[in-house]
Amino acid sequence: MREVLSPVGGLVLLLSALSCYGQVIIGSPTQAPLHTITGTVVNAQSGEPVRRALVQVWGAPAQSALTGPDGRFTVDRIPEGPLNCSISKPGYFDARSVPSTANSQSAPNYTVGSGKNDFRLVLFPAAKIVGRLTDQDGEPIEQTQLQLVSEQIVNGHKQFANRGASSSDDDGAYRIDDLVPGKYIVMAMGSSWPAGSWNAPPEVVAPTYFPNAADLASARTIELQAGQEFRADFHLRTQRGFRVSGVLGGYPTGSGFQFMLENSTGQRFLAQGINVDGATGKFFLEAVPAGTWILTLSTTDAQGHTYQARQEIAVSGADISNLQMMLHAAASIPVTVNRAATQDEGAPGPRPANPGINATLLSADPSLNQQQYGLTSHDDPPALSFDNVFPGKYKLSVPNFGATECVESAWYGNVDLLRDYLVLGSDGSTQPLTINMSKDCATLNAQIAAGQEQNSGFLVIVPNSSSVAEPIVFPVMSRGAWSGPALPLSPGTYQVYAFMSVDGLEYANPEVLRDYPSQTINMVAGQKAELTVKLSERKAN
Repeated sequence: MREVLSPVGGLVLLLSALSCYGQVIIGSPTQAPLHTITGTVVNAQSGEPVRRALVQVWGAPAQSALTGPDGRFTVDRIPEGPLNCSISKPGYFDARSVPSTANSQSAPNYTVGSGKNDFRLVLFPAAKIVGRLTDQDGEPIEQTQLQLVSEQIVNGHKQFANRGASSSDDDGAYRIDDLVPGKYIVMAMGSSWPAGSWNAPPEVVAPTYFPNAADLASARTIELQAGQEFRADFHLRTQRGFRVSGVLGGYPTGSGFQFMLENSTGQRFLAQGINVDGATGKFFLEAVPAGTWILTLSTTDAQGHTYQARQEIAVSGADISNLQMMLHAAASIPVTVNRAATQDEGAPGPRPANPGINATLLSADPSLNQQQYGLTSHDDPPALSFDNVFPGKYKLSVPNFGATECVESAWYGNVDLLRDYLVLGSDGSTQPLTINMSKDCATLNAQIAAGQEQNSGFLVIVPNSSSVAEPIVFPVMSRGAWSGPALPLSPGTYQVYAFMSVDGLEYANPEVLRDYPSQTINMVAGQKAELTVKLSERKAN
């Protein structure tokens, strides 16, 4: 598995597809009767027809049609059975593109039959955020970048991902289009201004979250609905910028450098007037706002190895000089996996050397630029490692789902990773990481209590003995609805929650789970536990 980085940017969705149903197989030896299908694509908000929407019907071969001025379309030679199609148009999106937190409407299913096959398909209009940037005197601030961050729940964790960008024009105005419903935060990224005279210090506009917040925690969350236009004006204040200078060490010759200045939650300031002398390592940033910042410098050598230096600087009322920063190569953490025996001791054949496992390092630092790393396998000689890991605090995730083994212990040097974080310092030094697996697992079978209308849901299983272990999510069904394997669990005590859906649920946050009922189970090696649960509905945020 290669290194996986959580997204720190990306364009907003321009084209959306409505998957009308699952798969349909066309061209099989027993071909179903063919029919002509027709329909209308409409705006879900206004009910008006949507012209020039692309309707695609997947099959062999795939077919497509554009809607006319009345939103109508026709596609020939479609076999009877479930219809597998998509619709798209710039500036629109479909129900499946919307997080359940913003739109609970699910996409309908369609079936082609022997009668009239006329379908009504819907697209939702995209939302937008517009606004204007002005200074303390009401004058427009031009050519300042703005960044849009979306709040989302990924694997039970609240994360903020970059979802769009804009720049203010000569009148200070900006707009960010093509947004799906959801929760957003807008930030003006800040900029440097030229000094008012030859001997005056430069001025800066510090990064600001809408409406006038200095950090992510104090920002206002904007909850957009389909087709909504939200106005987010900024009234920014200029302030003196301070010079930060120092000397770099440990960098490869002939390197180019990248500077990044960000606050504690990962918002970046676009510093101007950056200069590095490659011969001496001397550097300076001409204008930095007052505050506490993380200064990161990175470079890559001719062999593609990444070097990085990170240092916290507190800028308060004066320039900073003689800053000493040492670059270190990104770390590689060697990993040994001791798997439980997968065959009888007396069985013939060699055992694999250091066999792989599904393990991930997840960043625990509160940042817009969170990182995660998957194991990399090196075939010659056989070895496993987490590669190119940057300094920070991480927790180890080793899922048990779908296996007959469970985690017995995990150590990073003398740090118990089942109960504490892996902390990687800025000098890049590492210790061996060892994961020990066991077959002495407990197993859990669960079923939904009788009388509930919904016959499927999810368990969220939280180890009580660890504050860093990732919750386990496992499907649960009514009795007789599913006969899948039991869940292997490491011996220990767990809190078990049951939900109709975990979509949009921040289940990795203990404060969120505290509002829901749970059951406590104590599991010992070899135990086979049975549990009956009542599904809870996720509460509104």
